[in-house]
Amino acid sequence: MKLVVCVVCLCIIINFVYCTISRDIAITAVTNDGHSITDLPNEFKNDREIILLAVKSNGDALKHLDEFFKNDKEVVSTAVLNHFIGSPLAYASNCLKSDREFIKTLVVKKGYCLEYAHEMLRDDKEIVMMALDSGYYIFKYVSERLRNDKEVVWKALESCWSNNNVLDYVGKDILSDEEIVKKAIQKGYPLKKLKARL
Repeated sequence: MKLVVCVVCLCIIINFVYCTISRDIAITAVTNDGHSITDLPNEFKNDREIILLAVKSNGDALKHLDEFFKNDKEVVSTAVLNHFIGSPLAYASNCLKSDREFIKTLVVKKGYCLEYAHEMLRDDKEIVMMALDSGYYIFKYVSERLRNDKEVVWKALESCWSNNNVLDYVGKDILSDEEIVKKAIQKGYPLKKLKARL
């Protein structure tokens, strides 16, 4: 009996808290922490302004949103472009992940988005070359075909600072290209690792 009373009291308190959250409080909450979108009443979970503020505050908040917003270019690009580590693109709709023009606009600024782009776009040389401008670490997400394209491998090596692992992902044909191997060694690829791959 006491448990029933406690549960009823808890429900009343939760309902009271949800009913008393104003739009201003909701905006303050998501601006401070995008993940707080999950704790808001439903009326605010579909409010476009609040949604945009949440993903701007923390791109990963995208995972908590309704599928409708995961297919919204402005919401997804706001989430991606305002996120530092990882990519909220992982939570976007498959439709957006395979939208070539949309992915191009993202990889220009956040090359790591390539990881979650549709596999067809990870095999698109123009998109891959744009993504590699962000750094060589993107190379592991490139299609197998392009990981064996000399121009793409060269671009990845050009993006390296030191201690790169680009050659870890290439095929035997590229490893037989002396120019590529020399460039990789100049960029810090360990000779010991190279010998093991040959």
